[in-house]
Amino acid sequence: MLHFKTLTFFFLMAFPFVTLCQVSALFEPKPVIEPLEYSKDIFFRSLPDTVAESSGLIFWDGLLWTHNDGGNLAAIYGIDTATGNIRKTLLVKGAKNFDWEDITQDAGYIYVGDFGNNSGAYRELAIYKIHKGSITGDKEEVFVRAEEIAFKYADHDGSKKKSYQHNFDCEAFFEFDKQLYIFTKNWADQKTRLYSMPTKLDMYHISPIATFDVGGLITGADISRSGERVALIGYVDFMPFVWLFWDFEGDDFFGGKKIKIDFPDLAFVQTEAITFTTENELFISCEASAEPQSLFKVDFSELINAGKGDNESAPQQLIVPGDVEKISKKELNVQFDVRTNADVLVEIYNSRWELLDEKTYKKGSSKIPAVTFNSKGFRDGIYFLKFILQNDADEGNDKDSQKNVVIHKIEIGK
Repeated sequence: MLHFKTLTFFFLMAFPFVTLCQVSALFEPKPVIEPLEYSKDIFFRSLPDTVAESSGLIFWDGLLWTHNDGGNLAAIYGIDTATGNIRKTLLVKGAKNFDWEDITQDAGYIYVGDFGNNSGAYRELAIYKIHKGSITGDKEEVFVRAEEIAFKYADHDGSKKKSYQHNFDCEAFFEFDKQLYIFTKNWADQKTRLYSMPTKLDMYHISPIATFDVGGLITGADISRSGERVALIGYVDFMPFVWLFWDFEGDDFFGGKKIKIDFPDLAFVQTEAITFTTENELFISCEASAEPQSLFKVDFSELINAGKGDNESAPQQLIVPGDVEKISKKELNVQFDVRTNADVLVEIYNSRWELLDEKTYKKGSSKIPAVTFNSKGFRDGIYFLKFILQNDADEGNDKDSQKNVVIHKIEIGK
């Protein structure tokens, strides 16, 4: 069972966006990020193996509803938050789970986004619409029928894209004011583009209305019941993060206050879905990855209600990664800076999230803090270093404190 305690929050001041139809013309001033540390227990409970690839979340009728990623059953599962067990299963007729990536709702309908597009192909994508009135009775399994909303990206030039190297994937959307808003998962530039379309059944060619530099891959989205708060979840280099937006006008979601939250202790955990249960509380799910499929719960009320986000001072980063070099065919030297009186545990992972080795640097043992890994058998490619501060005697810091954990991506042999 997982227990993760600390989050690192990044606050941004509001800045304007120009709404145009061509992505290349969208105005994107670079925000100034001011980090602030904030701690909270977030692990909630494990999910059943039936939803090992949990990819979307909504909260409705007292249950958390989720579905699996592509290639699984066309089914939606109602999760009891008190036990984590599946209470109800909706078997969806008239739909196929080609690549289901997110789920949303309005007062009368549930919508499932079958719009995953890792290949970047120019093709018709689908959103399935299910009437809530058809979900009746006390049976554990209920058959429901879906109708289809279809769409294509109007700004896609129709040319063939390289898989995982384009900006026409999508895993996140929500309903607001009778419109469906979708947020792209941009592999190429790690931004997100915002599109919208009506909830009515039709075929739409959609153009972007805004773009935002999220600094990673967006995998889920939700808007609070009041329509006043928006959350996006994603990850970069296997480090999960959440963007939270509020104090915006209408559907100018990026135009108000913003917080970015990083989760270093969830490194290599593939967070896929997010939903509001109240104005202040969010549930997050991850699919089976470095850890089993799980639910996490986060409460942001202290931050938002306190009006934080303006002129916060940045805490000192206590570990700063340095040079990494092969000193022989079998040895990899990793240097770093430690700005406090403490030992440092250094772990190295491959791109499949597997721990390869770990070394501990003892404070004062060398002039330049460093550890050396036996790199025999390491293939050329991407690796990740995790630096963890140990027993900070000078500062009295909890070793689990988020500012004491740093993830650093490296390339070997490139």
